[in-house]
Amino acid sequence: SQTENASIAHFGDALWWAVATISTVGYGDEAPTTAEGRGVGVVLIIAGITFFSVLTANLAAFLTRAESAENEESQIEVLMRKIEGLEAAVRQSLQAQQPRFDDTAPPR
Repeated sequence: SQTENASIAHFGDALWWAVATISTVGYGDEAPTTAEGRGVGVVLIIAGITFFSVLTANLAAFLTRAESAENEESQIEVLMRKIEGLEAAVRQSLQAQQPRFDDTAPPR
């Protein structure tokens, strides 16, 4: 019968099998033999794949956001330096265009 050939005989065996299945490692040393056990196995396999997919996606999104924020900060710094350079150029241009009066010349 199926229960006589069962490789999962104790709670520890079941826990080991569940962790191996959820983590998608699936060593194969333990396997359910009953219909109920296989049903639980299907649910655990789907849950494991879903969990690790979501975990991986969230980790990738977090790392991408951190890199993107760092890149945005460096872009802002570059823009600020450009703006400061433009301000200095405008000041110099305005100073060069101001008429220079000496004390003896009558106003225009």
